[in-house]
Amino acid sequence: MDTELPRPLVSVLIPCYGVSSYIAETLSSVFAQNFSQPFEVIVVNDGSPDTAEFEIAIAPFRDRIVYLSQPNGGPSAARNAAFRISRAPLIALLDGDDLYLADYLRVQTELLESDPSLALVYGDMEVFGGSPFDGSRLADLNRESEPPSIESLLRGTAIVINTAMIRREAIVAAGGWDETIRHSEDYNLWLRIAVGGKIRRHVTVVARYRLRLGSLSSNVERMYEGQIQACNKLRSAQTLPPGITALVERKLVI
Repeated sequence: MDTELPRPLVSVLIPCYGVSSYIAETLSSVFAQNFSQPFEVIVVNDGSPDTAEFEIAIAPFRDRIVYLSQPNGGPSAARNAAFRISRAPLIALLDGDDLYLADYLRVQTELLESDPSLALVYGDMEVFGGSPFDGSRLADLNRESEPPSIESLLRGTAIVINTAMIRREAIVAAGGWDETIRHSEDYNLWLRIAVGGKIRRHVTVVARYRLRLGSLSSNVERMYEGQIQACNKLRSAQTLPPGITALVERKLVI
């Protein structure tokens, strides 16, 4: 008789494109967690040009991950594909070249479980990868100065980084990732979640961010263009309070 697998508490979504050199280290960091609850790991190969090398790199982990391979659709399409088959009430995000520290899952889940009103929590990341910024905290580099809210996200004084863990229902209510946005796609989702949801930042370093040439987030101009696209979509898709509308308009003319 088949035994049904226990429902995981967390689904870790990992979209991948051109990260065959890093993915084994990334997955090793996920499976080195100090965490006693069940979790699942969903890896999406988003039409990567290095698929042959990528599949060799993930071979030692294949019995512990759910693996999807699809034509290239961008990070939003890859995250949506992973989210659709995920089973957990909590969703954790990780890029295919970054790393979790050992307490990531424990710290994030404890914070969400301690406050049912929270839709999303995130911590800090340490920069590595050989740049002059190695050892820096990402929140410091982003000059994050306010607690996160829809207002501070629009002012640019709070930036939800990719250590986020989100409740499933918050992603569903926000409509998932917008597949027309390929840069700052997470920012677009954070705005929609923050309109009616509560977000919390904590100062614990729970992950490592690989700063490297060629990554999507290294293109500052495209990332800013993605933020403007996200604000335009927020303005056109939702009825916003006057104060929030004013902040959106201000960001669009800066």
